[in-house]
Amino acid sequence: MKINLPVLEIFKICLIAFLLNGCSYSGEERYTIINDKNISTGEVLKGLKINNEKMGYWCSYNEQNKLTSERYYLNDKLNGEYKSYFENGGLSYMSNLINGVLDGETKSYSRRGNLLYSGSFDQGVRTGKWEFYSGAHHGSEWGLNYVIYFDKGNKTAKLIENNNLEPPVVNVPVWRHTILSDEFPWEIIE
Repeated sequence: MKINLPVLEIFKICLIAFLLNGCSYSGEERYTIINDKNISTGEVLKGLKINNEKMGYWCSYNEQNKLTSERYYLNDKLNGEYKSYFENGGLSYMSNLINGVLDGETKSYSRRGNLLYSGSFDQGVRTGKWEFYSGAHHGSEWGLNYVIYFDKGNKTAKLIENNNLEPPVVNVPVWRHTILSDEFPWEIIE
């Protein structure tokens, strides 16, 4: 027996609402199951609100009924793992949030499934080693291109060429991920 994924998600949300209602002490909580469609984009957003605040698992689907994002809320703030997906179902981005602030590992992928970058946040501030990947636009194999080290948000960088670390680069540009091209999905912003 094949179960339609959106029906299964709605069942999960209803089950959570039922269980939460059974654990209620005051009996004054108001549970609302959200299943809204954005008329202009066709995207469907599903989740649970308790007392008009987003709680628990939320997801969105495109017009073709393919999953586009998954996230968790606690008291109307993003808490836990966040994932977004391409139209082909491949993972686009994943990160972790605590009280709506990025905290923990973050990764971004190309439409072809290649890792574009990975790094970590500490209470919303980039920290530690961030790795940036590319290669296909130069005709070479996909691989590590830059490593940028962050200390409390301040950056120093080292260029990787043929797997050799170079001395720190002065005035390293900050790169922003774009979806202009899968071949070279980065642009310089400073």
